[in-house]
Amino acid sequence: MKYYVKPIIQKLLAKREHVASTLHNQYDSWWFNSPAKMQNSWIEQFCIHHSVPASQWISVFGERSNIKLSSEKRKVFFTPENLSDRFREFGDHLLDQVDCAIGFENLNHPKYIRFPLWLMYFTQPNSENPGEDFRQRFSRTWSVDRPIFCSQIASHDERGNGKGLRTMCSSTLDKIEPVFNEGRLLNNSSLLKNTYHNDPSFYLRDCRFNICLENSAGSGYITEKIFRPLQTGAIPIYWGDSAPEPDVINPGSYLLLDPKNPDDIYKEVRKLEKNARLRHSIINNPKITKQTSDWINNKHEMLVKLLKS
Repeated sequence: MKYYVKPIIQKLLAKREHVASTLHNQYDSWWFNSPAKMQNSWIEQFCIHHSVPASQWISVFGERSNIKLSSEKRKVFFTPENLSDRFREFGDHLLDQVDCAIGFENLNHPKYIRFPLWLMYFTQPNSENPGEDFRQRFSRTWSVDRPIFCSQIASHDERGNGKGLRTMCSSTLDKIEPVFNEGRLLNNSSLLKNTYHNDPSFYLRDCRFNICLENSAGSGYITEKIFRPLQTGAIPIYWGDSAPEPDVINPGSYLLLDPKNPDDIYKEVRKLEKNARLRHSIINNPKITKQTSDWINNKHEMLVKLLKS
């Protein structure tokens, strides 16, 4: 058996090197280092579809001093993280060193665009009308008759300025009915894994509420978390930006957690839990604004323009 190990390893390494060599872009300080994942990533597909020149994409998951900037490729900085809370050494978005930068914050700079991470989760990189595709996905009507009271899918509660809030919110709502914690954090249920085959989209269709708190709060820092329950008809219980994506999300479609007054979310959820008619008014009122489609299409167009300029 041992005589076959070395050739197999060499074959796997050769395959990995081949995939890496066929990547359109170069990725450094990235949050995953699998060439296969990079090849199928949103950014890779977007750049190929829109004929964006090959670039060096740089993120925040390595030591800044170890990043070697390319002298041949255009350089793009991209952050999926809240730089005002974590990864502060990248707080300048490398704007003096790169050709363009992409992040969450609302910065006024000719080389910068706000393109939050959730757009890469819920819009297609090669669509001719990503805004309309998004609008259709988020315009579905749903039933309020769902078997699960409230869920939370989280792996930790110790990072960022939201440390401890997921635990606090879960324990607060657990006084109404049991909260199903499906991730590593506070895990008390295996439904997601065993019944829904680890597919949150199908799982959340059976939840009346979903706790979806950000790791940290920062102006403009909105990830995919609030959009998962919105897409599946669960009522999001959110904390992060106090007005998440006002150009896209109708404020009446989610509940906000106030960490200083946790009893408020307890009372609000309890009231909705007892009144199916009120829940129905939230679940089936429009979740997105009328300008959502145009806003998303404009974001895609602006990103193409920035990357090509």
